[in-house]
Amino acid sequence: MLGLHVGGDDYIVKPFAPAELFARIRSALRRYARLGGAAQRGGAAAGHNSAAAQLGGAAAAYNAAGRDGRVPSNGAAHNAENDADTYRVGTLVLNGRQKIVTVYGEAVNLTAFEFNILRLLIASPDRVFSSSQIYEAIRGELVCDVNRLMSVHIRHIREKIEDNPKEPRYLKVVYGLGYKVVS
Repeated sequence: MLGLHVGGDDYIVKPFAPAELFARIRSALRRYARLGGAAQRGGAAAGHNSAAAQLGGAAAAYNAAGRDGRVPSNGAAHNAENDADTYRVGTLVLNGRQKIVTVYGEAVNLTAFEFNILRLLIASPDRVFSSSQIYEAIRGELVCDVNRLMSVHIRHIREKIEDNPKEPRYLKVVYGLGYKVVS
């Protein structure tokens, strides 16, 4: 029941029959399509500024990267001499076209979500993004509370790219506000 109070449309309790689950999913999809689908999403939150709107150019840059593999240059982290989607901060290099992150020339294995977080942040060096702004720019949906989710992903990224994750050089937290990549 709490789910309905925080904005959920429906819920199901265990044990449930798979047929009921599928019927509820089909019903939700019918409602979504009837209300105009994704085109209507902005209208559903009438009166509220979405995080994507608040992000402005950074979300546009990230979304452009998702569609055609290129992120427009907007700052010191961009390395135009190699590739239109290559960003460099110190020894950290992100190549969006090849989906490669290197530190000291060695490849770092990031999950797709971690890669997208880092790409968004490095595309706008020194700009602070809240957890919800990051999540909305990457997933394209609003959620209530993603602070813990983002802190876990940021910690994993730091463990992979930082010499000392406890004292990060690249990926910083701005307490109470969010995260940024320092140029």
